[in-house]
Amino acid sequence: MTAVLDTQKWIWKIPVASPNQPFPRSFAAALLVNKSQMVFGFGLNYQTIYDGLYVFDSIQGKWLGQAIDEEPVHRTEQMCVAFVSMMIVFGVVSGVLLLLGCYTLARLRFSFRFRNVAKRIKVLLWSPRAGEPFWAEITRTLCGLLFFAIFTAVVVIIVLQIRNSPIIDEKYYTHNKDYTIDVPDIRFCFDGWSPGESPIVHCSTDYGTPCSQFMVNMTTNIETGLNYYGDPLTCFLFRAPPSVNFRLGRTSDRHGQGSYLKFHYYGEPPDSNVSRVHVAFYHKLHDPNLPVYHVLDDDPNFQWYGPEENAEFQSTEQENLRTKNAYDLEADKVTISSYELIERQDIKTDNVWNYAGVGTIRQSQYNINCGAMTEPDNARFLSDPQPLGALHVFPKDYQVTVMREQRAFTLVNGMGVVGGIFGLIIGLQACLFGYRPRSPWGVVHRWSIGQLRRSLLDGLKRKFPEAVNVPIVHPVHRRFSIAVARSHKNKKIEDDNDEHLKLPKRSNTEPASWQKSKMEPTIHQKQFFASDEYEDETAAGNDSEEDEASRMAKLEERLHVFELLFQAYYINDEVFQSLAFALKSIIPSAPEP
Repeated sequence: MTAVLDTQKWIWKIPVASPNQPFPRSFAAALLVNKSQMVFGFGLNYQTIYDGLYVFDSIQGKWLGQAIDEEPVHRTEQMCVAFVSMMIVFGVVSGVLLLLGCYTLARLRFSFRFRNVAKRIKVLLWSPRAGEPFWAEITRTLCGLLFFAIFTAVVVIIVLQIRNSPIIDEKYYTHNKDYTIDVPDIRFCFDGWSPGESPIVHCSTDYGTPCSQFMVNMTTNIETGLNYYGDPLTCFLFRAPPSVNFRLGRTSDRHGQGSYLKFHYYGEPPDSNVSRVHVAFYHKLHDPNLPVYHVLDDDPNFQWYGPEENAEFQSTEQENLRTKNAYDLEADKVTISSYELIERQDIKTDNVWNYAGVGTIRQSQYNINCGAMTEPDNARFLSDPQPLGALHVFPKDYQVTVMREQRAFTLVNGMGVVGGIFGLIIGLQACLFGYRPRSPWGVVHRWSIGQLRRSLLDGLKRKFPEAVNVPIVHPVHRRFSIAVARSHKNKKIEDDNDEHLKLPKRSNTEPASWQKSKMEPTIHQKQFFASDEYEDETAAGNDSEEDEASRMAKLEERLHVFELLFQAYYINDEVFQSLAFALKSIIPSAPEP
C-alpha cells in the first residue's frame, strides 16, 4: 500500500493500487527529484533482496510505468446456458413425437385387422398417377425401398456408434475476474535428524505476507502410518483453511496475498549426508492427510473418489511408493517448485442419460500436478539467523485446468446425421420422380386411428358442407362418370380381343378414328364407380336431364369446396383478408360534374 500525507491539511491519501508500485520491503532508499517525484528502490523483504527503482509522481498520485491492458474474457456463460436450454427443448419435443409415434403404432396394431393394414401399406407403396407408365411406378417403388433400406442401415450404424462411443477429454481453463488461485496443501517431513533437533518451517509470500500460522505440526499423527527410511520423522502440513481467503495472484495485478510462496527451514544442520526433506503436494479440496491422519479434526466435505483410493493411499504411504507430486529435497539447498490445479470431470458410465449428449452427469475430481528443480550449490543467505535451505512454490498459471470427459458421439450428434441423410434421400427421390404431395398434416393425419382419427374426420365434417360432390373424387356430372366407366370397359374388352387375336395394341400415333377415350379413372373414382352410389345415380339419371340452374348450383358448391380446401390446408388467407379490409376502407369519390 502507498500512502501520501498532505502536510498542509494533514490528511492521508491512498492512491489507487498500480502494478508499477514496488513490493513491501525494509531498508529501502528514497529520494525526491524534480520537487514532485520520488525515486524509490533497493531494500530487503525477508530473504529477498531487491535492486529495482520505482518512480512515484505526487502530482498525478500514481506510480509511473507502462500500463498493462486487461486480458479479455473469452468465455461467456450466457451462450452456454442458451445452448443447453435449446438442446433441452429439442429433446423434449423429440420425446413427445416419439411417444406419439409409439402410441399410434400400438393402436394400429390392436385396432385394425390385417387386411386394413395391408391395404394401407399397398396404397403407401403403390400409388401410380393417372397416365403414368407402369415402368415409372415400378422404378419409383424400387428406389423407395432401396432408400428405405439405406436409411435403416444408417440408423442402425449410428445407434451402434452411439452405444460404443469412446470417452475423450476436453481441456479448457477457468479463472475468476482477479486471476487469483488457491494455494496447495504441502506436507514437509524431515528425515535423518536426531529426535527433537529437526528444523522448523517458516512461510511467507513475495509480498511479505506471513503464512506460518497455517503450518500444522502433524508429527504425532503420522508415527504409526508413515515411515520413509526407518528413522523418526518430524512432519508439518501447510494448509490454508477454506474460510481464509489466502490466494496467489499475478504480479502485474497486485491481487491476492502474493504471487508465490517462500518456505525456509531453520534449525541445526544435519550431522550426516543422509538427511532429507520429503515434500508432497495435495489439492486443497482433496487432501487425504485429513481423514487418514486425523489432522485438523478431519474435513466434513472430504469424499474418497472410490473404495480403492483409501487403501491405495495408505499402502503407498507405508511402503514409500508415492512418486507423483512427491520430492526428496536437500535441506541445505534452494528448490523451486511449480504446481497446477486440475479439476477432472469424469462421466458416470453406469447412467444411460449420458448417451443423450445434453445434461451429462459427471463427478468432479480435484488433482494437482507439480514439478521441482533444486539448485546445485548450497544456499547462502544474508539474514541472521541464516536458514538451512528454502522451497519456493509458484503456480504455473493463475487459472484452473479443467479436464472434462465427454462421449465422442452422442444422441444429439446422431440426430443431426440422421436428419441430414433423411433430407438427402427425400431430395433425391423428389429429383428423380418429382414431388408427390401427401396429407397436409403428414404422418399424424394419414396414420391416425381411434379417437384421434375420429376427431380429424369430425372436424372436416363440421367445416365442409354435407352431401356435396368432392372435387377430384366425384366427377363433375354423371354423364362424365358414365363415359369414363364405359370407356374403361370398352378399352378392357378391346385389349382382351387384341390379346386373343394376337394383334398389336394401338398406340398414340395411330389415326384418330382408331382412338378411343383413354381417360383413366383414379383410384378414388374406381371405388366410386363400383359403389352403390354410382349405380343409384346412373339408374336415376338416365331418363332426366338437369336444368341449367341446378348445374350451376352444383358447380358453385364444387367451387366453394375448393376454396374451403385451399383455405384450410394450402394457403394463408391473411393476405386475402387484408385485401378485403383495404377494399372496404376505400371511400368512393363523388363523380365529377
